[in-house]
Amino acid sequence: VYKRQTTPPQAKPKPAQPEEKVSAPELVDRGKKLFFEGKYREAKTYFERALKLDPINKEAKFYLEKCESYLKMMGQ
Repeated sequence: VYKRQTTPPQAKPKPAQPEEKVSAPELVDRGKKLFFEGKYREAKTYFERALKLDPINKEAKFYLEKCESYLKMMGQ
């Protein structure tokens, strides 16, 4: 008796998760953690997101400028 070969079912892509609801201060805190680990590019994205939620957040603006300055010095 021959078994018919079947291909395994294709994995269905997971539905897109709704973006996590996070406040600007939480984003700044996460960005600062990355900043102090020297992960300036990743940190920059958190500060940018924080500023989208709170455009006058001075702390996010300060660290975003620091990230951009460090990345520029590093040639990135």
